[in-house]
Amino acid sequence: MNPVTDFGRDEALALQAILESPSRPADTLHYFETAGFLFAVCGNPDLVQPSEGIPEVLGKSHGDIVEVDEAKRTLDLLMGLYKQVSQGVVERHPALPWGCEVREDPMSNLDEDAPLARWSRGFSQGYGWLLKSWPDDLPGELSQGLSSCLIVLTFFSK
Repeated sequence: MNPVTDFGRDEALALQAILESPSRPADTLHYFETAGFLFAVCGNPDLVQPSEGIPEVLGKSHGDIVEVDEAKRTLDLLMGLYKQVSQGVVERHPALPWGCEVREDPMSNLDEDAPLARWSRGFSQGYGWLLKSWPDDLPGELSQGLSSCLIVLTFFSK
């Protein structure tokens, strides 16, 4: 297996198939949740090593990835998505991941299975996981800005 250097449609579909496989533990994040979670990780004020977040994505039991090739492919794809999300954050041009399209009917974006709702839930989970990294006493303007951003980014998470 080769490391993922460009994370596009094929890689997104491959990672989605792995993360959403019926054989994965119930606490495994789905693909869009993973992308939202990684956005929270990449936007965190403290550096978070990917190795710290991967167990949160794969579930506490990490599932039963016993095949070396399967484990390597999963990690390569996760790192490819992480790099894409991180690059968007660093370059200040973040974007939703491939396939995370806003549904035409605004209310349907709140559905449990809606890509935007899943991304938002993943972001919310990641932010909650890293909450201790954020200062409690941000100056007024920054505190209001952060609050506004959090409202927008978690709006679709029920």
